[in-house]
Amino acid sequence: MKELVSSGKIDEAVAKIVKEEKRDTIKEKEEIAALLHSSEPKKWDLAARILDEFPDSREARFYQALAYLYWGVSQFNRAIEIAEKGLEYASKVEDRKISETLQNSLAYYYADGDRNDKEIEARQYASAALKTESDAALDTYGFVLICFGKTTEEVLKGVDFCKQALEKGAPFKFFSKHVQKAEARLKALSNKAF
Repeated sequence: MKELVSSGKIDEAVAKIVKEEKRDTIKEKEEIAALLHSSEPKKWDLAARILDEFPDSREARFYQALAYLYWGVSQFNRAIEIAEKGLEYASKVEDRKISETLQNSLAYYYADGDRNDKEIEARQYASAALKTESDAALDTYGFVLICFGKTTEEVLKGVDFCKQALEKGAPFKFFSKHVQKAEARLKALSNKAF
């Protein structure tokens, strides 16, 4: 099984798992893990369905990885849906580390997906993540301030946080994206002033 997944033969690995007569939690978890190695969203949909239909197959890390995959292809609402389920599950099983990571991710996904209806949660999660002192939290907090900033000062404060994240090793492509978003947000704020 591991050999098939590591060699990129996801369909064969999944078929092998499904073919086995006995369905149990271990097989379901193996299937989810294999599906998460796919680059095809339809495979991720299958992994999400297994998580929904077989509660014993759930692991907080599966939700985290699945949400990230959807976010990576700009399926923001799907990423948010999965991350919210993951946060609920991680909280239920008291997985503090994954809960903190998912809160940080959700804050970013809400901002990136222009989910103004989730601004309060995004700000709360980003502030909580900032207290963990992770480098990713700096970037997320800055991006949330940029996307939901009500004033020029708040948007520029967001850029400053993103710059700090860049200096600590965050990828330049994210900093560039955040600066572009800040420019658009500042333009929108200046248009509101008139």
